[in-house]
Amino acid sequence: TIGGDLTIKIDDNTADGSGLYAEDVDNKDQTLDDAEIFYAAIGSLILLKIRPYQEKEFRYFVFNEKMETATRIDDIGDCCILLPDNHGIIFSKGYYLQTGEYKRFDTEIHDMIFERRLASPNGEDFLYIFYNRMEGIYVMLSYNLITQSVETPTVCHGFSLFENGEMVYFKSDGEPQKHHAIQLWSTPY
Repeated sequence: TIGGDLTIKIDDNTADGSGLYAEDVDNKDQTLDDAEIFYAAIGSLILLKIRPYQEKEFRYFVFNEKMETATRIDDIGDCCILLPDNHGIIFSKGYYLQTGEYKRFDTEIHDMIFERRLASPNGEDFLYIFYNRMEGIYVMLSYNLITQSVETPTVCHGFSLFENGEMVYFKSDGEPQKHHAIQLWSTPY
């Protein structure tokens, strides 16, 4: 935090202060000791939770040791879950892989918590279900181990998953209705 910005760096080059990532802080006179810093090491990823001095909000970053990159991802502040075989992390709005691949989906849903993970019988697909209790919204993300990718998230207000892999879900319009449209999907789960 020397010089009025929060800098993530891997080299001890305090003289010039350059790093992998930098952004401004509110209080320009702070030092590193003034910030609150938490971290978790997950394979070659280090998740950082940092609150600069006298700021209300935490900032969240993913530092990738292999790629030597740092990415700000505030969405992991609600929750994030490890992907199988140490592939990376997944959260309600996207994912970040050990390879450095990062994808964020454009959803305006906040305050999601992790509800559960379902594995397919073939062992290569995993369904991550996140839930917002206040709004009654589910976000479901399907991760494939082979392609190392996540399909477009399914956002709904309720769902049922049957033993044959069929899933039924519905979306609410926010207003009371006599009829609700439901969708039926065939899934690997």
